[in-house]
Formats: sequence, structure tokens, C-alpha cells
Amino acid sequence: MTVHFHIHYFTHPGQELALCGNTPTKGAGYLETATAMHHRGDGHWELELELEPGSSFTYHYLVREVDKVIRFEWGRPHSIDLPVDVTMIRVNDYWQPEPESPLMASSAFSDSLLTVPDAGQTITYEGGHLILKVNALQVRKHLMLGLSGDTNLLGNWDPKLAIPLSPGDYPEWGISLDTATLPPVFHYKFVLLDRSTMQVVAWEWGEPRELHLYSNLPHTMQVDAGLTSHCQDAPWRGAGLAIPVFSLRSQQSWGCGDFGDLLHLIDWAVETNQQLIQLLPINDTTYTGTWEDSYPYNAISVHALHPLYLAPAQLPPLKDTVKAVAIEEEGQRLNELTELDYEAAWRLKKAYIETLVAQEKESILLSDEYQTFYQDHQDWLDPYAAYAYLRDSQPSPCPLTWGPYSQGTVSIIATLCDPSQPWHDRIELYRIVQYLLHVQLKQVRDYAHTCGVILKGDIPIGVNRYGVEAWHQPELFDTTVQLGAPPDSFSLTGQNWGFPSYNWARMAEDDYRWWKRRFTHLAQYMDAYRIDHILGFFRIWEIPDHAVRGLLGQFNPAMPYSPEELEAMGCQDSDDLTIARFSLDTLKSLFGASIDRAMAYVKKGKGGLYELKTASNTQQKIKALLNKQPADTDLQEGLYSLCEEVLFLRDAKQPNLLHPRINGMSSYRFNALPTEQQTVYHHLHDVFYYRRHNDFWKEQALTKLTPLVQATRMLACGEDLGMIPDCVPEVMNQLQLLSLEIQRMPKHMGARFENLNAIPYLSVCTTSTHDLSPLRAWWTEDPEATAHYYRQMLWKPGVTPIECTPEIARDILAQHLASPAMWVIIPWQDWMAMEPLLRNPDPAAERINQPSNPRHYWRYRMHLSLETLMEATPLNTTLRELIQRSGR
Repeated sequence: MTVHFHIHYFTHPGQELALCGNTPTKGAGYLETATAMHHRGDGHWELELELEPGSSFTYHYLVREVDKVIRFEWGRPHSIDLPVDVTMIRVNDYWQPEPESPLMASSAFSDSLLTVPDAGQTITYEGGHLILKVNALQVRKHLMLGLSGDTNLLGNWDPKLAIPLSPGDYPEWGISLDTATLPPVFHYKFVLLDRSTMQVVAWEWGEPRELHLYSNLPHTMQVDAGLTSHCQDAPWRGAGLAIPVFSLRSQQSWGCGDFGDLLHLIDWAVETNQQLIQLLPINDTTYTGTWEDSYPYNAISVHALHPLYLAPAQLPPLKDTVKAVAIEEEGQRLNELTELDYEAAWRLKKAYIETLVAQEKESILLSDEYQTFYQDHQDWLDPYAAYAYLRDSQPSPCPLTWGPYSQGTVSIIATLCDPSQPWHDRIELYRIVQYLLHVQLKQVRDYAHTCGVILKGDIPIGVNRYGVEAWHQPELFDTTVQLGAPPDSFSLTGQNWGFPSYNWARMAEDDYRWWKRRFTHLAQYMDAYRIDHILGFFRIWEIPDHAVRGLLGQFNPAMPYSPEELEAMGCQDSDDLTIARFSLDTLKSLFGASIDRAMAYVKKGKGGLYELKTASNTQQKIKALLNKQPADTDLQEGLYSLCEEVLFLRDAKQPNLLHPRINGMSSYRFNALPTEQQTVYHHLHDVFYYRRHNDFWKEQALTKLTPLVQATRMLACGEDLGMIPDCVPEVMNQLQLLSLEIQRMPKHMGARFENLNAIPYLSVCTTSTHDLSPLRAWWTEDPEATAHYYRQMLWKPGVTPIECTPEIARDILAQHLASPAMWVIIPWQDWMAMEPLLRNPDPAAERINQPSNPRHYWRYRMHLSLETLMEATPLNTTLRELIQRSGR
């Protein structure tokens, strides 16, 4: 069979177009052996191939220059069937560039949101036919693509006679037309048809397309493929909810939400016309076995799922009826609690898991499904199982205390996972639990797809410094510093998360494979993700290990000042300003009547000023000293502040270079400077943090984020809150990353509240996050700010109500839904705020996290069961109609 390929594409001098196919003689997918095409002039490239009838041929085009590939097509390969009754096929292709809205090709849309019920149809390839194949990324589920033209077959432009195309694999639509019924030249347009009425609802813009038939003989076939529909529709906009898995409550829960509860939540999302469920991280955080493990961002593994989320209702019943009854009774007791009792819930789930695995182990291990799972995931599963065994069997969970096992080398892991070891039952238990969790979460994702709903995951910026990854791959981390965030609206002294930093140079050596594996692993379960603290990919805030608070951190990477630069900028004595010194007046201001206690930790220093004594000259030393004494928070915080009385910090790697201390202008040390030196310092501080690094940090972010975003087909979102460099919006737009927009956290200088009408389309708009107070609690925090919001943002007259009434909540939610943002994702608590009979009586109980408290107990749970929620007809009707009216 002869196949003649033609494509119109302009290249630069010295470049050529090549075709790479799936057959051994036509590249077999290897770019180096792609077949060069012949240029016939004016951008027309052709190639004639002899292919085997009765098969299919997939291929793509590429641009080569001096044997180097410099450009690829975007998206899936082209594909044609090769029928046995055809001797000649003429293929007219179109180069596939990246679409204007590549997000619409993400798995969120292709696998769920825009998947039509009859997708995946195959077109019949046969002689004497014309095959048209067109890509259309934004065809809603209630619509379909059609064809109208100036021939009898195509209805002679009568919209009532337009013929429908068949949906193939998203986003392709196709049709096979008998060439005997078509003239040699005809004109046509694609249209959008309403599925229920088959009426045309939109024509594609532009002049009609013109098509030339090369033959209508029965043994020939023509394929015009790679076309792009120009049917315009309003930009796709959706709505969803945000809630942690642990916060879910159903009649089957055991005091903590589980993956089975997500199935009920999906049903509620469908009932209320929501298309997305956003979750907090779901990875295993088990380290101490106490409530401190409730912190979902402190994962011990970036792959393992949390065993607490295993859903017993979806597993075989326990055969030991005595244990089964006792476990069920304790589960129901915990389920009646208003908050999560993490330790009790974890004890119960562990007891259940031990019993279940002992009962089902043999059949699971012998199953083909388990064997496939183990083979596919062994690279992370064995290190995790070995780590978990040591964590649970050693006196301390900290790997630094594990002696010969203190580093998880390949040989150590192989030894620990050897089937001949007496503890191998424990290794198998950890693997089996992960298999069961994997199966359950995949079922949730598949069910969500059938319902037109997607799950959005969360990729934390950090990992536990004593977790699996740091134990198994220590070369990827820097444990001499702690990750955190500079001062922001969450904390005036910055945040110290305690995570190790990353060895970015080492990670770059294999093109960030470790990060890519995180993303591809999550893609098994999610169709969208939120990159936690995306600013860390531009530059990350590293806090020295001797510090407790975040003010003494510095950005990495950065371009610190040299002493010569500082001198040229007019700064005097920069070296002296790296040492914490303070006056007696400063001590009096900080400690007041407690100054006598503070004096025990300081000594006289240079120039009549005071310095901290050697035994207490770091925050960690102070913490250790005061931990031995009765609690005195004011004294401790005051001494921490003395450590921060510097205006410059030495670079961690090049001590001769200096970073201005973040917000140094708020220090007593700054106020003691001469006026002209204050002006100099203010200038060099602002240059450093807001102008000096913009291009540098942009390059850093693009280098890291580009391969990560391209590693999966998930919809990518970024949490870009905090101290935002000017280069961030540009990078996020370039990579098509959705920003996070919160009305009460405006990104425009001087604005009190964000104008929701002006936020970008490529964004997620929300009323709150897990780190903020939900709507009703926020309403009472600052009456002056609330009054301003009531008058200026809601345009309400009169006295501001003391509480956020259901009517006010509904107005706020409607305002958010009306925004141009692609997604409006509302915390579940805020959806509830508009229903007077169902909302929580205590607004303060709805907050999930307090970022200013590094030891916060994450224990929020829904106050209603999901079963009750499904029966809440007034609420569900109101919510559904509110979303529908917004066009989402």
C-alpha cells in the first residue's frame, strides 16, 4: 500500500521536516532514524511510504537541523488505519502546535470534565472515502461537533441539516464521507450541535474551509487530519469544594474520614453541580505515633498513602467476630466526637489493619493485582517498608539512632526486605496496606471520572527531615538548614517548618527525577494538583539550624552583597551589623518588669551595648535552657528577638557575603542608626528583596518547574501567597499554572481587598484556605476591616451586621462565582455558611490550621454526616442554582 503524506509547514533555512513512525523502518519512535521529507516549495513537504495493509500507523512530525531535533509536535501522535481494500492513501496533515489553551488538554478535562458518554468511537477507514479528523478542546458534554457545507451531503449550509461527527479519543472528532457523493472541490465549516435537539448553537469563525478531493476511486482513500476547530464558546469555568480527607464524616467513619467517604462526597458534589474536590496532602505522616503526626504536610514518604485513610467498609469483614464488634463499637464512639482524636483513631485503625492483613494476607500476596502493584512500585515501596519496620521496632523513630541502619542504602534495604528475615511478615504488612490504599483511591478516582468530577491533590514543598526520602536518598537534601517562609500576614516573625532543604544542584543532574516521580505518582489518583509554596521553586527560605523563628533565614539561591558593594551604596560598618547588639532601653522595651530575668542571659559588649552570653546566643540554645525551667513565653520570645537584632546575615556558603536581614527596618538596631544610614539601609534592603533577583529567580523557576509541569497531564495550580517576586506572574503564565486569588489577601500594593472582577482567568479563586479563618470567623476578627468590606465590596448600606448572616455569605459566594477565574473552589465550611439550619453553631471551630503555631493539632471534622448532607434538599438546591446561575 502506498501512503502519500503532505504537510504545509514553514521552516528556516538549513532545517528539514521529518516523519517518525511506529514501524521499524520508519523510526520506530526513535527520533534519530526519523525519515526526512521532501520539500516541494512554499512550505509544502511530502513523503511517500509503502506500508503493510491491515494494520495501523502512528507517527508524528519533527523539525531537524544538522541531525539535531529542534522542534516537536504537541500532543498525541497522528494515527491512520490501513484497510486491506485500499492501494493508495493520500494524507493531508496539519502541524500540531501547542494550543492557545493547553490546560484544556489536561487529564482533568480529557478524562473527566469534558469526556462525552460516547467517546472513543472509531471511524471506518474504507476505499472511496474521505476521512476528516479535527481537534476540538472545548466541546462541553451537552454539545457535539458537526459539519455543514455547500454540498447536498452537508446540507447546503442549512443548519438543520448539519451532520454530526463521532467523538474519538479526546479531543479528536472524526467523520467518514463517501467521496462519490462529494464534488471535486467543496466548502465547509465545523459547528457545535446541541446533543438533545441537534440544533446548531455555534458556527466556527472565519471563512469557510476549502477541500480538494484527489480521487473518488473505490481503491483510494483521502485523510485530512490534524484540523483545529474554531468554534468559539465562553471560557470554561468550574466550581468545587476544599476539605481534608480526615475531616470527612459518614455513618461508616471511625472518628476520621477515609477514602470510602470520598465516594459519598463525590455524590454530593454531583448533587450540587460541583466538578472538583480539593484535598490536603494524603501521604503517610506516621513518625511519633502521637497527635503531632496529624500535620499533613510533614510526610515521611512522598509516595506512601496514610494508612489512617483505609476504608474498612470496602474490605472483607473480619472473621473474628469478637474483635470485629469491639473495633466497630470503638469506631462509632470516636465518630461521635466533634473533633478528630488522632491518637485514638490511629490506634484503632492499626488494630484493624493488623487483624485484616493476618486474615487476608495469603490471598492478597498470591493475586495478580498485588504482584503487578509490587513490581510497578517496588522502587519506593521497599524503602518505605524497611523504614516503617525500623520506625516501629526501634526504641526511637529517628534514623540517627538506628546504628548500622542509620542510612537506608540499597544494600541495607535489600537486607531488611529479604524474605528470610524473621520480621518479613512486618515488611509484607506495610506493602499490603499500601496496595489496599492504592486500590481504594484508584476506585475513588475512577468513580469521580464517571461522575464528571476530578480530585485535586496537594504537593507539599517539604518532607520530614527524618522520613524515608532523607534516610534513603540523603544526597538530595540539606539537613543543615530548615525550610520556612519569611514574614507575611500569617506570621510577623516568619515560619519555620523544620523541613530539610533541597540539594538543587544534585537534583538537576538527572533532570529533577525525584520531583518528577512525585508528580507522576500523584497522577495515578488526581487530575489536578496544587504546588504548595510554589515560591520555593523561585527561591526558598532557608533558616539556619541554630534558629527557631523565621526572621534569621535567607533566600537560596540568592546574590548576596559583597562588603565592597555595600560600601559603594553608602553602608557603613556592615560587618559590625551582623552581630546582635542592643541597648539597655531595648531590653527595657522588650522585657519591662521582667528585665532582671533577662539580664541573666546578656553581657556588656562593644560600645556600651549589650550582647547575648555564649551559652544563650542562639535561639536553639535559649529554647534548650528555658525548657529546663517553668514556662515563660514572654521571656523566651523576648530573648529570641534579641538574637534577631542584626541588620545583616552572613551567607551560609560564602560567609564574606551578606544578606540584609528581612524586615530589618522593624528592629531596634535599625532605629538606632543615624538617619542617613537608615535611608541607605532601607534602599539596599528593598533593592535586594524586590529588584536585584527578578531575572535570576525567573530563570531558577523555569529551570525547575518546566520539567515538572511537563511530567504529567494533570492540571497544574500554584499556591503563590506570601512575599511574591515580580517575576512570579510571568512564569506562571508562561507555564500555564493557575494562581491562587483570595479577596482578603490582595496582590496589588495598597489594595485592601482584591477586585474579583480583575483577577486572571488562569486562577483559582477562593474565600479562604486551611491556613485562614473561614468566612464567618473572619467576619468577627477585625470589625473595622469587615465594615469596609461590607460597604465597599458588597455595596451594602447601613450598620455592618455583627455576624456573617446566611444572606451575606450567599452574596459573598455569588460574588466569587461571578469572577472570571477558571475555578472557584470554596472551603466546605464556607458553603455551609449560607444555610442557617445546617451551619456550625461555633464559627471558631471551623478553622483547620493556625500557621503561627508550629505545633498545631490538625483535627477539624465536619459537624454533619455526608448522609445528612445528601438529604439537605434546601441547601443543595440553593447551592446548585447559585453555581448554575454563575455559568459554572
